[in-house]
Amino acid sequence: MGSTNSGTLKEKFGPNRGDSSISKEAGLFIFNHVARDLAYEIGLDRLFIKYDSVVDEYAIEAGKRFGRKNMVIIEGSKAGSSVIIERDISKSLKLRVGRHMKEHRRRVSIYFLEKDLSRWCSILDLN
Repeated sequence: MGSTNSGTLKEKFGPNRGDSSISKEAGLFIFNHVARDLAYEIGLDRLFIKYDSVVDEYAIEAGKRFGRKNMVIIEGSKAGSSVIIERDISKSLKLRVGRHMKEHRRRVSIYFLEKDLSRWCSILDLN
């Protein structure tokens, strides 16, 4: 008697088994730890993978410092790539000026560090 393999993997393991937000966050956590080690090995100051749930895609951000307060960042995703210049104004304030290559948009953003949450939040975003 042979066993029949009925149904796809999606049917066997649930419709959204691999697409839950918890599994994506766990995957991003692991990817970013590996990316941090890789950035050190290849001489980058930043290598970061992020997920945008609005457009359901991943983006990779790679950066290299020039000087103590300046960084050039290249961000790539399915939507295109961006070149960003980031300047540390103070310990809790950053200025980012960038250009999106595919859509030919320019963007200026100012970020501040939320001390309680230890994350960067945008206070000004000009397109």
